[in-house]
Amino acid sequence: AVNCISVLINSVASFGLENLNKHYAEQTYSLLLPKFKLNDIDQELKVSLVVAVGYLIIHLGHYLKNENLVTIFDIYYEKNSNENLRSLIFSLLSKTLKSKKIDLSPYMIKYVDYILKHALKFNIQVQYQSLELLLTIIKFAPSCISSQSSLCNSINEAVIALACEDSLVAIVYEILLGLWSSAWNVFLGTSWFACK
Repeated sequence: AVNCISVLINSVASFGLENLNKHYAEQTYSLLLPKFKLNDIDQELKVSLVVAVGYLIIHLGHYLKNENLVTIFDIYYEKNSNENLRSLIFSLLSKTLKSKKIDLSPYMIKYVDYILKHALKFNIQVQYQSLELLLTIIKFAPSCISSQSSLCNSINEAVIALACEDSLVAIVYEILLGLWSSAWNVFLGTSWFACK
């Protein structure tokens, strides 16, 4: 049944009907939330719920209330500790960021913190997935990072430490470039407004 909801979300979103989409987003959220919160359920159902909620955010998230989004991202954050769900959650977060339908900056600081404190200490595959999400955050929600110089410094240090791993060099370089570019844009913006 949950897999059917994922298919329906895609279909409803493609109709482009404002009132229908808003109603469907709210109803689907209410339907999925009770099970989505649970941890003691079958792994297959957990995966289906993570995907269905991910599709809901990607396609109809801009119709949800802010407190609903906070709840979803908090639950996703808790589920990161499940290694069978982590890469799926990271992938869905990246797709949501790239869809640009909602500003995820307020929710992403928590994930950046998680990546720096935990995910970069796992095996090379998790490190790569973590760096991919970090790069996507830098590209599509730069304000959550560039506004905090201490966070920029922490990312810089953590990422440079991984540069000795051959399979990570390219993405490390991309992240550093993105960070420096973002910081430079903030500096130019501040300087420009200060001069006006």
